[in-house]
Amino acid sequence: MRDKSSWFVLAALLLSGNHVLAQGNVAAGKTVFENQCASCHSAEPGKQGFGPSLAAVMGRQSGTLPGYNYTPAMVNAHLTWDAKTLDEFLASSTQKVPGTSSPVSLPKQPPRADVIAYLDTLGQAAAPAATPATQAVIAPVGQGPSQDELLRAASDTSSWLSASKDYAGQRFVDLNQINAGNAAGLRAVCIYRANSATPTQTNPLVYNGVMYLTIDQSIVAIDAATCRERWTYNWQVKDQVLSPTNRGRSNSSRTLFARLRSRLSKPSVNRP
Repeated sequence: MRDKSSWFVLAALLLSGNHVLAQGNVAAGKTVFENQCASCHSAEPGKQGFGPSLAAVMGRQSGTLPGYNYTPAMVNAHLTWDAKTLDEFLASSTQKVPGTSSPVSLPKQPPRADVIAYLDTLGQAAAPAATPATQAVIAPVGQGPSQDELLRAASDTSSWLSASKDYAGQRFVDLNQINAGNAAGLRAVCIYRANSATPTQTNPLVYNGVMYLTIDQSIVAIDAATCRERWTYNWQVKDQVLSPTNRGRSNSSRTLFARLRSRLSKPSVNRP
């Protein structure tokens, strides 16, 4: 009997999940918002801070508020903010949206319910307009290095096809642009701002003028000459992550480029 009653209680909670989440205290939620959210987010329409305004956030699709420059991680998440989605995001933002630059963690459910109840008082988002088919984002078709190029990686002076340069792991390329006479004058010309707040060490790969790097659970492609981001792909982890700090998800450049080829053919890439 005890087991049956437990199942009935669990079933009732699951069936009324959104209703349970909506029972937060608005006044308490406003306090949570002011203490933990207001430093980055405004509750006023059109007023952006470090983060987007949360006015009329209910019903809004992630990464779509006009006037705010979202990270690719949030644009690619394709979430609709409702009580359930907000609850999952507030519980662990980096788990819900890998690569987000908004690290949020409210492990206790009552404060999450309270702040969601408060956000619900800030209005509902208007229904999004349909995107014309001609404006749909089309993913580029990528082509990684051939086996012959990987075998000749040691002598390649324009690409870096493996974390250690080549199969022998020499980590060296025979170039003379940098020498003892000018090394002291080197300055940073490109700094890439990651979309993730988690610590990461990565070995970039370079092929045909494009630099590929892994950051947390994302693959990023940037123009190696200008540092302009071309696209970001976020993948969902299917099992527990041993360590979020990574030095590149794969030590095999062939494996990484094979993954890139498969990802590039999918419409989840957000930038051409």
